[in-house]
Amino acid sequence: PHLVRGLDFAEDPAFLRSTQRHYPYRKDPKPSRLSWRCSSGSLGDAPFEMRYRDLDPEAQYRVRVVYSEANPHIKVRLEAKDAIEVHPFIQKQAPQEPIEFDIPPEAIQSGELTLRWYREPGWGGAGRGCEVSEVWLLKV
Repeated sequence: PHLVRGLDFAEDPAFLRSTQRHYPYRKDPKPSRLSWRCSSGSLGDAPFEMRYRDLDPEAQYRVRVVYSEANPHIKVRLEAKDAIEVHPFIQKQAPQEPIEFDIPPEAIQSGELTLRWYREPGWGGAGRGCEVSEVWLLKV
């Protein structure tokens, strides 16, 4: 329920500005969580978004994220609300593992939180790189 899917097929038939889901078939040589083998994300410079409603504006939150192993050389940035940085462009964890970041309190003052992930701009190619395998929003 938190995924912002983007435009419908009629408006974005190539999914260039809408959420992509990736379910690769691979025989994993190392055991990993099944959810880490899949990911959702966006293409090119379009952001990947999630939205959380009915949050406690007085509480402190953290986000725990597992980034996809796809295109590990492309860095990702996470921001909240309207360009409030949660983390700058960073290299994705290899091997995959959860990493946590504090959500700035001003990002949830309204009781709603929008998270936006971006890949490094200008990479071209197939447009992949901004993919997320798991996200947890933790009230601390």
